[in-house]
Amino acid sequence: MSSTRPLKQAFSTMAWSVDTAQSSPTPLGFVADTDRVLVNGHPLTIPWSQYRGAIGLSDSGLLNGLGVELLNTENVARQPVQWFSQPSLTPLILATWLTQRHRYLDITSFSHAAGWRIEVNGDTLRLDTPTAEVTGIRQGRQSWGDRLVIDLDRPTPWRIVGNSNEFTVMIDARAGQALRSIASRRGEYLAGFRFEQSANQTLLRLQTSGGIQPHGWTLPNPTRLVIDLRPDALVQRNIVWAPGIRWQQQFLSLAGDRFPVVWLEIDPRHAELALQPITANSTGAVGTAPLLTMAPQAGAIAAINGGFFNRNNRLP
Repeated sequence: MSSTRPLKQAFSTMAWSVDTAQSSPTPLGFVADTDRVLVNGHPLTIPWSQYRGAIGLSDSGLLNGLGVELLNTENVARQPVQWFSQPSLTPLILATWLTQRHRYLDITSFSHAAGWRIEVNGDTLRLDTPTAEVTGIRQGRQSWGDRLVIDLDRPTPWRIVGNSNEFTVMIDARAGQALRSIASRRGEYLAGFRFEQSANQTLLRLQTSGGIQPHGWTLPNPTRLVIDLRPDALVQRNIVWAPGIRWQQQFLSLAGDRFPVVWLEIDPRHAELALQPITANSTGAVGTAPLLTMAPQAGAIAAINGGFFNRNNRLP
């Protein structure tokens, strides 16, 4: 039986970025992007913009800030997503537009169907969603690890933050009375959990072991948020992200083992793309900044580490 091993970490000095310095001018009707968003009153850093009257959020912002999953696509102009939905029955397809900084997904129709209220105030986008409630939670042990199933009375934004062995699942919903009597049990990778109520949010505090990070996904009918703790939680993706750029996440097999690998495929025949190395500090120490900081500073639209990390702080 094959196993899944974490990627080894070493020391290096650079990452690789793709910029669009030679790309076509900004499309007509585009309003300059910013990254100030209030989701149910909670400030989040999510790039957003307006284009021909539509509102767009960056794909990474939808994924990490609101819990909207990105599905595979071969069409650079259309991005299928999954959010408390069944893609085979009710496909959710969002139009996209690309700038020199971000890839935006049009949430105008999506937010209307979900009952969200959108308001633009200067450089701030406010999103208010219908009030939701966490009605219960179930804990189960699986052959591959642990699973928590959180019952909701309706779809609502959620996100996971944290690092090491402590994580918080932030759910934009009230905590129902049933949560008061729920006690956690130790699992394979789950050391324990507890609920907290903060304003209009329910916070699920997780303690994990073995360096395992929680992976969340959603289901409809009934509305559920599922949190899995497993060593092979990588979401496999094959997304044509921009002309000449393909985003891949796959498990690759080698000598009976399975390894999670994330990579970008760049087509050098696209003249509007330029591939170049970047560093956190071109004149000083290396391995001192995360890739999410390095890429914007370099004006890159996409970036991936050069294959290695500073082994002490895990920075490229």
